[in-house]
Amino acid sequence: MGTRSERNHRKLSWRLPAVLCAVFLLFTVLACTVDRGAFTPQAVDKASGNVLSAQISEAQTVGFSAVNLAVSQRGGYRPTLYKASNYLGYLCILTAAAFCALAAWQLIKRRSLKRVDMDLLLLIGVYALFAVLYVLFEKLCLNVRPFALDGEIEASYPSTHTLLGVMIMGASAMYLRSAQEKRGFYGPLSIALMVIGALTVLLRLLSGVHWLTDIVGGILLSAAVLSIYRTLKA
Repeated sequence: MGTRSERNHRKLSWRLPAVLCAVFLLFTVLACTVDRGAFTPQAVDKASGNVLSAQISEAQTVGFSAVNLAVSQRGGYRPTLYKASNYLGYLCILTAAAFCALAAWQLIKRRSLKRVDMDLLLLIGVYALFAVLYVLFEKLCLNVRPFALDGEIEASYPSTHTLLGVMIMGASAMYLRSAQEKRGFYGPLSIALMVIGALTVLLRLLSGVHWLTDIVGGILLSAAVLSIYRTLKA
């Protein structure tokens, strides 16, 4: 059960995750309801950025439309940055796959799930939660992208690449930081992961395939998950 001070400490440690989850949910509601404005996704060629047609048949709506439309119209679609952000996204996925392989190796070598590094199992849990959230928001489709790449309308909220860059790479970096005492090179490697994650988010925003609120929502959701992960690790 623990002492009263220990119980109070545990309660306090869960306050930040609870607040961040509440902030994300509130922002999501606002992004879906406040200043909901109409727009028509422009069909563009994914590779070249050339316009395929003047418009898609059905008009769509987006929240915080004044801000979102202003940012989108100023930047436009940038295929080179879109491709670069995709490559970085693949690197994020490969990073997650490497840690999953490490967990599998520990399981095989130690022949017991209980003997696998608990922090590593928690990290795999973050990856699993990312997969669940990805499927969930693809089904909900709260927003669609400002540009229809190759004529296809796709869900955009929250930005998946933002989740990859912040949630996946952030959690991976946190795991390495906690293991830094055992292996000295883990510190610089964790910094490298954070830099890659930050570039993934930045390039995704500048590519024009997401609304500003998609990026902000992805950051808030990732921050909530990372806070939960950090609390569980402690």
